[in-house]
Amino acid sequence: MTDGTAWDETTQDVRNTARTAGIQAHYVRDSTVNQYFRGDDPQDVYQAGVRYLEDGAVTEARKQIQRAMHSGHDNAEVRFRWILAMLSKRKIQDLSAEERETLAASAQRFASWCRDRNAADQPGSTEREADHVTALAVVSELATSLLEEPRDSERVTGVEKRVLDLPDDLRASVGRHLGQVMQTAAEEKLWHEAVEHAREGQLKEQRAKRAWIYFEPPPALARVRTLHDPRGNHRWVRPVLGALPVTALVVLGVGHLVRVALTSLVPGAIIATIIALAGATFLAWQAFEWCYRTERLGYEERARGSDPLGQDEIVNNSPGRTDGFAHQVTRYFEYYFGRYRPAEFRQRPGGWRTWLTTTERVRRYLRNEVERLYRHQSVQAEEISWLIRHLASDVAKRWSDEDLYDFRERYAVSRRTKARALLSGLVAAGALLVVMPVVWQTAWFSSLLALVTVSLSIRPAVRRWYAFARDIRWHQDDMVDVARDQERRQNAYLRWKQKLEPCPTESEMAAWFACDTTLLVDEALQAFGVTRGDIVSHVVLSAKMPTGSSYRVKSTRDAMGPWRYSRYELSVFLVLPDGLHEYTRRWNFEEVKPIGAARRFHFEFEKIESGFSPNDRHVRLKLIGGTVKEFAMSGDGTIEPEGQPSQDSQTLEDDDYVESPELTGTAPELQTIYRDASGLVELRRTFEKASHRRAASQN
Repeated sequence: MTDGTAWDETTQDVRNTARTAGIQAHYVRDSTVNQYFRGDDPQDVYQAGVRYLEDGAVTEARKQIQRAMHSGHDNAEVRFRWILAMLSKRKIQDLSAEERETLAASAQRFASWCRDRNAADQPGSTEREADHVTALAVVSELATSLLEEPRDSERVTGVEKRVLDLPDDLRASVGRHLGQVMQTAAEEKLWHEAVEHAREGQLKEQRAKRAWIYFEPPPALARVRTLHDPRGNHRWVRPVLGALPVTALVVLGVGHLVRVALTSLVPGAIIATIIALAGATFLAWQAFEWCYRTERLGYEERARGSDPLGQDEIVNNSPGRTDGFAHQVTRYFEYYFGRYRPAEFRQRPGGWRTWLTTTERVRRYLRNEVERLYRHQSVQAEEISWLIRHLASDVAKRWSDEDLYDFRERYAVSRRTKARALLSGLVAAGALLVVMPVVWQTAWFSSLLALVTVSLSIRPAVRRWYAFARDIRWHQDDMVDVARDQERRQNAYLRWKQKLEPCPTESEMAAWFACDTTLLVDEALQAFGVTRGDIVSHVVLSAKMPTGSSYRVKSTRDAMGPWRYSRYELSVFLVLPDGLHEYTRRWNFEEVKPIGAARRFHFEFEKIESGFSPNDRHVRLKLIGGTVKEFAMSGDGTIEPEGQPSQDSQTLEDDDYVESPELTGTAPELQTIYRDASGLVELRRTFEKASHRRAASQN
């Protein structure tokens, strides 16, 4: 099993309030994260140890359970789990001398403690506690009988039979963890019970409907654009002050012309002046409406219209980095827009690509908005995937409802507006033709100066007042859009939160994974035509399945817990008298089904004599003939040959090796080293090469 190791291409997520962020990064490689906090509750530390134990990370499980015991959380259940962790997936000969001494002393002390409790007629305050006292007594005596020299086979057999009398769940735990030290018919019975229990528990608690929730990060809150009123917070001062000088010149010039026309006492000129002023006012209103709608419609078409993007637009709007937040947001938009398509694009050939091309602009518009909203909010892209999914689904729905480009109707310039603007302009121009001769005859020089002043200042005045009025109107329209977006996104957020409520607990995830691995071992036994009693030892290695182009492998972890993946690559290594058998299968944890066909490999033990793990980065193997081959853990978690075999390596002390008739890969040291299955696969390839060389030398 993976021992707290991450090999991930996506941002990791820490879930629920009881979980803390040990790693928050885009790429995590070969990083073992052990989190210790001075104020940890011993009960929480113990539960973390149990989770590690159920996931096969027995080394870390022993550390956490022992830490809880030293912190004062010491009872029959904790002691029972500690013995399971000490012997889980190990044979007695795999224990070091120090471990044997510690286990023997502890087992005798625990057995004595249980006898004292039973003699005092106080096995436990509850029935469950009494069951743990009984289970502790049985496994303590089992450990003692296995460690004594010489070993009393009858005593061992008698203790193993007592295991069958334990409650179902405790008996299953003993069978799952102590299977390699039990070699009697009791072990076979326990194994069959474990397989049946795994079949029953694999789909319990609606796993197929709930497992995916565990990999979903807590959603970030719904956000919308922040709008700034151009009239608020003194923002109006600058545009107004900028327009006042030229506006004053226009008012002075027009005022002079009006005064001259009114003082001429010509009835026609007076009426024409009033008509010209009214026509000009109405023209300004309609012209503003025309210009604003035309400008806004052009902006909306460029931002989220249906025309394909130009090459310059693609270059200018592409994220610079390929591994940052913006790039991840872009990938999510492409994925969900391709996933949520209208029916017409799902049915036609090449509909996926056609839909992405059709929605290029609206997708870019929404992507830029989301990226700006969350870029500086310490939010990971996975946390806003719900929002991107909602936006993609909403675009597809609005397309089907013919409402995606509603801005075309909303900002279209009506014929009535155009007619009013043109008519009012003609009326104002006609009235000026009547007024100007009268004004010219009354005061031609001053009227000429006024006319020149108005002609020079009216354009900048109109432009500046239009910009100010346009910003106000734009803000008002944006307020309507933002209010609508806020309501839709908040409703989508609440729906998603409600959908995530039945998230499975870490204990449920551990139980489901234990069922998967148990059934995989049983599948491997059937594939190789052997029984549980035939195998000398076995180990199950789990790794994150490599991410493919058509799917995404999700991953997350609980505080002080192991990484969990939506897709696994599981490898079972069975040690048999004739050699080592490997059975590898890819597994969809969320949908509870295999992916593709299983792979089988086999190599014989005559190719290897012994092996040793001097540290967590290297492993040395002594081949037949004395040649030593050293492997180094590479950066990606695999094991690679380090240099060529040399006779100089034989000078290493024999005490540096774990001499064992079976492959050392079943030892705890290698369980820690092999962070994923690729390490043992590389090791297997090396064994095969050694076998070929040996066969060639014999021929």
